[in-house]
Amino acid sequence: HCGAVQPNLFGFGGSLRVLYRDLLEPVQVVTVACVALSLISLGAQPDAIFAFRGLMDIGAPDGQVLYLLGMTGGFASACGYAWTVLSANLLHGSLLHIAFNLSWLRTLGGTAVGALGPARFLVLFFGSGVGGFVFSNVLSGAPTIGASCGLFGLIGGLAVFGWRRGGTAGAALR
Repeated sequence: HCGAVQPNLFGFGGSLRVLYRDLLEPVQVVTVACVALSLISLGAQPDAIFAFRGLMDIGAPDGQVLYLLGMTGGFASACGYAWTVLSANLLHGSLLHIAFNLSWLRTLGGTAVGALGPARFLVLFFGSGVGGFVFSNVLSGAPTIGASCGLFGLIGGLAVFGWRRGGTAGAALR
C-alpha cells in the first residue's frame, strides 16, 4: 500500500474483489464442492447410504471410490498423484464426517472471510489443508481425507490475526 494504484495481486485485486462480492462466496464454493464430491462418491456406490456398519459409517463409500476421487496417502504419493493433497480437502468419509466439517466451515468461514478477505481465506484454507496432508503423508502414509486440516488452519490463522491486530476485535478473534 505504498502509493501503488493496485498494490495487490498484480493489479487483478479489484476485478477479483468484484467477482467474489457479486458472484462467488468462498465459503459457499467450498461447501458446494464438498457436497458435490460426496454425492458423486455416493452415486458411485449407492449401497453405502443404506449399509449400516456403525454410526460413523453411515453413507461411507469404500476406499476404492475415495481413491478414485482424490483421497491422499502413501499409495497416492507413491503413484505420483500430487493433486490428491488438494482434492482430499473436499472429500469426506461419511455423512456425519461432512456434517461436522461443514458445520465448522460455516461457523469459521464467515469470520475468516470478514477478517482476512475471500482470497486470503481460500489461500489459508487450502494452503493449510495441503500442508497438513503433505505432513501426514510424510509421517504415516495413511489414507486421509476431510476438511479438518484446512479448518484447523483457519483457527490458527484467525488466532494469529487476532493476536497481531490487538485491541477488542483482536481479543474476540483470539
